[in-house]
Amino acid sequence: MNDLEYRCPRCRGALAAGPAQYDCRGCVARFPIVYGIPDFRLYPDPYIAIEDDYRKAGRLIERYAESTFRELVEFYWSITPDTPPEMARRFTAHALAGTGRGRWLLDDLAASNPAGRGGPGRRALEVGCRTGGVLAAMAERFGHVVGIDIAFRWLIVARKALEESGQRAQLACCCAENLPFEEGALHLVLAENVLEHARTPAALVTEAHRALAPGGVLYATTWNRLSPAPEPHVRLFGVGYLPRGLQKRYVRYHRGVDYEHVRLVSAFGLTRIARAAGFRSASVRAAALSPAQVAALPRLLRPGVLMFRAMRDVPGLRGFLAQVAPILRLVAQREAASARTVSQVRPTQSGPPRGHAKTTTLPERPWRNVKWKYVVWNCCAGVPEMRPAARQPRCSLARFSIGDLRHGCDIIAHYAFAMRFDEYQKDSYPHGYATTILIDRRYAIRLSRVFR
Repeated sequence: MNDLEYRCPRCRGALAAGPAQYDCRGCVARFPIVYGIPDFRLYPDPYIAIEDDYRKAGRLIERYAESTFRELVEFYWSITPDTPPEMARRFTAHALAGTGRGRWLLDDLAASNPAGRGGPGRRALEVGCRTGGVLAAMAERFGHVVGIDIAFRWLIVARKALEESGQRAQLACCCAENLPFEEGALHLVLAENVLEHARTPAALVTEAHRALAPGGVLYATTWNRLSPAPEPHVRLFGVGYLPRGLQKRYVRYHRGVDYEHVRLVSAFGLTRIARAAGFRSASVRAAALSPAQVAALPRLLRPGVLMFRAMRDVPGLRGFLAQVAPILRLVAQREAASARTVSQVRPTQSGPPRGHAKTTTLPERPWRNVKWKYVVWNCCAGVPEMRPAARQPRCSLARFSIGDLRHGCDIIAHYAFAMRFDEYQKDSYPHGYATTILIDRRYAIRLSRVFR
């Protein structure tokens, strides 16, 4: 299969490929090709400047021909003195286990979604491919695989991993929040422990939604902010429970390393991010550790990990374990092509309810037969095009029957996403208030009854 066509990450315009750079015909931006890898970054890696990144990649190129993959990884950490030796050893072991971990991740996804099985005509992207182990496992199943990372130096190591495994993948350096691909180009986007390192996790998920084809799947894992286990990057307890402003001071005091660019999210926050990005079907669950990760744990902890793996599938415990699990697993699927008609809300206007809104389409989704749900209604102050005409409270709690929604009930049943509502003029309805649920700031599903 041919390589995916690149698009300008800034304006989405077409790019003209040259021997040393890509030129955008729309915004006249230029993106260099360095050591055979295009660099589409709009901002640098937060840990290193672009020039220093190129220099470090050049030192890896000097050792590339005479080194194995393992030797190249060890050489990288030897020229990175800021990383403590104990952390460098852990990171090296993590890189060496990448291919096995990638196969395990795809098997885990395939158990619940066919996207993990791949296929000769399927296109997959790994966001934050680092040393390329997971990317090599993806190349075994998919017809075309792309690996991206904001760290240019890691792509040199990833190319070595692909070379030793006998697999082929397209490599590009770019920001995960600004992918250089056209809309709907991919069938799977995999992001293993990348969200906590993104500048804006919500922007990363939104961009993945844009790049996915209808029916495409985002499969992401991330460390849980509210887990009672030690924070995995620095091995400290209680980091996630602190306010973000105090986390970096706490880590700097106890470990002497920078914690400026790690942003852990909770299960509720991850669900809210996926819903806001446009995913109608999104499941957040506790993720089980791979066999390689279990083997790296102390022996005393292994029985507890195996017990946790068995308990995470128990329906009554699934929701609780997702709140305290060390690792969260997000499986979000973009809407398929089939659709139903709903109302699209116009900009806020005074007067009677917006009963004459124009219609558009929203993909059909199966819904759950849940009798009652409690939903927190989030006010939309600060969004000019959705500011209600009537006065509304800051936050209230509404109870209603899922059966009254008729369509879109799965969205309400998952309830862990930001919803906004409008309060109509009370005298327009003799029995009370009618409500409109605004989804993703664009669509609305009108209830078929009014609340008493």
